[in-house]
Amino acid sequence: MYLMIKRLLFWVTFTLVLFACNNKENNINITQSDLIPMAGQISSFSEEYSFRDEISVNGENYKLLIANTEEVQSQALLSFAYLPDNVEYITDATLTLYTDLKPYGEMEFKVKRLEQEYLEAEADWNQASESVDWDQNLIFDSQTPSITLTDTVAASIDSLVFDLSEAEILTWTETEESLFSLIIYTESDNYIEIYSSENSKNPVLKFNYRLNSENEEKEYERNAFKDTYIVNDKLGLDQIWTSILTVGNMTPRRAYFKFNIDASSLLNQDGQTLTDFQQDHLTINSAYVRFYIKDFSFLEGNRSVYLTPWRVKEEVTETTKIDSDNLEYLINTGTTIATIKSEPDSTQYIDLKITPILQGFISGEKDNYGIVMTSSYQSSNFDIIEFWGKDAEDESLRPKLHFVYTLPMED
Repeated sequence: MYLMIKRLLFWVTFTLVLFACNNKENNINITQSDLIPMAGQISSFSEEYSFRDEISVNGENYKLLIANTEEVQSQALLSFAYLPDNVEYITDATLTLYTDLKPYGEMEFKVKRLEQEYLEAEADWNQASESVDWDQNLIFDSQTPSITLTDTVAASIDSLVFDLSEAEILTWTETEESLFSLIIYTESDNYIEIYSSENSKNPVLKFNYRLNSENEEKEYERNAFKDTYIVNDKLGLDQIWTSILTVGNMTPRRAYFKFNIDASSLLNQDGQTLTDFQQDHLTINSAYVRFYIKDFSFLEGNRSVYLTPWRVKEEVTETTKIDSDNLEYLINTGTTIATIKSEPDSTQYIDLKITPILQGFISGEKDNYGIVMTSSYQSSNFDIIEFWGKDAEDESLRPKLHFVYTLPMED
């Protein structure tokens, strides 16, 4: 009985406290329920352009690019290790590569042996490692037959299987080389991505062999010990697209835009301009820039868009490439993810989330030098998307900043 009375008293006390809190007025005589979030919109974008960025390959890429296009040429490097000594013979040697991003039309792949060591974090089109150039005769003229992939866009995970020269592998086992290295390239006007050693579906070298001292045949099956890709960028870094908002992966394209925040964009519940205190202390609940899609170039099976906004840290005085050192990522900004429909449609849009950035601009903690929008997966594929800009003839398609804010409680 005592326990039941004690519980009853607890709930009566809790209810009274809760009722009192819900009806308590704050120090400006407005109940909490009256602090209604306000909606705002800015349509006046003052600047916009797009620019090329450098291709980033660090040896830890999730995929390897093999390409030969007007913009870029790329070749994949693979190395395998740990083959036993004293091998008598090798048979049924194959190299298997996996991919889920297929080329349009026909694409021929070639494999040759690479006779020079390289560092996967430093190798590029001109150097095997920092300050070490590629040898002119770095490629051994392999007898491995080429293979062709045709019209497999949007297929599920597929494989490329090369029949390697057993003689080449046997020659490698008799040398002092620590790694058996291959280079995969194409002369077709096309491109493809293959999974790297950082992926669960990574490259596999496989063959049967027998040692001189044994009668039993064994199987060698190993994933790539290291891999990377080297890129010949044909466009260069000096390309600028004025009055165009375009973002791409390979070769990377970034978009810069700036909007002006004026007093008329921020009002209180009575439609009046905010005081300095209100503006400096208001809370941005959410903010996004709505970009309407003008055009895009995606493969059938790869229509997801991942965009990241960056705050520009220093004033941009001319239309030029903005270095990564001049960009700041604000925590909690996150990645904007959107899926593009199968058919181009001018009414499609993407809402780029910029809540922390706008909060910094309005509070005065961050200078408004503009925003750079990038793909979150630069240097990974050839996806390109273009948005309608501030000069679009149809005003409804121009970019717009939408935000929701809550006014502070003043003393």
